[in-house]
Amino acid sequence: MMYNFKTKVMGAVVTSALSLAAFASTALASSYAVQEGDTFWKISQATKVSVTDLQNANPDVNPLNLYKGLVIQIPERKYTVQDGDTMWIISKKFGISLDSLLKANPAVNPLNVYTGIIINIPSSAPVSQPAVPSVVQKPAGVVEGVFPLAKGSYKPFDDDYGVVRDFSTNNVIRSHEGVDIEAPIGTPVYSITDGTIINYGWNTYGGWRITIRTAEDQTTVLYYAHLSKYAAGLGTGAQVKKGQLIGYVGNTGYGPEGTSGAFVPHLHIGMYKTTPEWHAVNPYSALVYWQSYGIVH
Repeated sequence: MMYNFKTKVMGAVVTSALSLAAFASTALASSYAVQEGDTFWKISQATKVSVTDLQNANPDVNPLNLYKGLVIQIPERKYTVQDGDTMWIISKKFGISLDSLLKANPAVNPLNVYTGIIINIPSSAPVSQPAVPSVVQKPAGVVEGVFPLAKGSYKPFDDDYGVVRDFSTNNVIRSHEGVDIEAPIGTPVYSITDGTIINYGWNTYGGWRITIRTAEDQTTVLYYAHLSKYAAGLGTGAQVKKGQLIGYVGNTGYGPEGTSGAFVPHLHIGMYKTTPEWHAVNPYSALVYWQSYGIVH
């Protein structure tokens, strides 16, 4: 069974290989201003457009004389859907946002993407992760903690809190209540704070997950989802320490117990407040703060 959900793709370029047979002709183009150090090869790697297609779309441009500020055209592509593809999987293959892919294909039902259909792949300019400021202010109400993944073990992440998602087995439309951080399966996950495990085990959406009430602020709850497995000795009611190993990154969830592989491996971090009633809050600024001042290793 294939599960499909919508999410905003992070800024980092995904390097998934695609079969040449999956491509058709290039189409419309969008403009891109050349940056310092750009070459056609570098731009082709970032946009997933071949150097030949870039040259054909810019016949008057000398590829040996690219300069900052020069405006070139990035051609749009066509893609033939392969077995097992979803719009989200395709967006990851091309390193583009799901939103841009959906907007480029308004006539395509994202819940009914079938093998052989030809869709538009919007052109995209090379993207870079915004630099973290040298001084990051502590967000109001955020507890002290460490980043849940070790330095160098994960990809740059973006603020995808609140993005619309769907769960295609019953067409449930819901909002993304957290931030996703891509990392390989098996990457160690650490507890951000001291706290108590209040939920543990399988969740239909979150897969193998852990929910921890923080010790510093009993009204703050942190949620770690899509784990591949847990660290030993954990369970509901167990006490954990800041920086303690609690599990490993995976891609579990979106189905009955044991379901995995419906999306790329990543750690989902949710943050909730329990007063005046249980509600989600955006953890992005807190994660940026913890990343700056609370690296585990």
